[in-house]
Amino acid sequence: MGVELMLNAANLSFLSWSRTVPGTASLEGQVAPLFSIAVAAAEACVGLAMLLSVFRSRESLDTDAFNRMKE
Repeated sequence: MGVELMLNAANLSFLSWSRTVPGTASLEGQVAPLFSIAVAAAEACVGLAMLLSVFRSRESLDTDAFNRMKE
């Protein structure tokens, strides 16, 4: 959750930079947050796929059962 908040703060700073700095193209500050949001969405999809894979193999999301995966 903390990483997502920091990512969103960086995106907002890019967007505010593109609006306030004169002489820069407004797209420069908007492309970086768009790319960042796309990467975050892909990261969430990978995490969800890992969770589904563990659930299908163990049929449980109990975190105590995951300690056996270290061995």
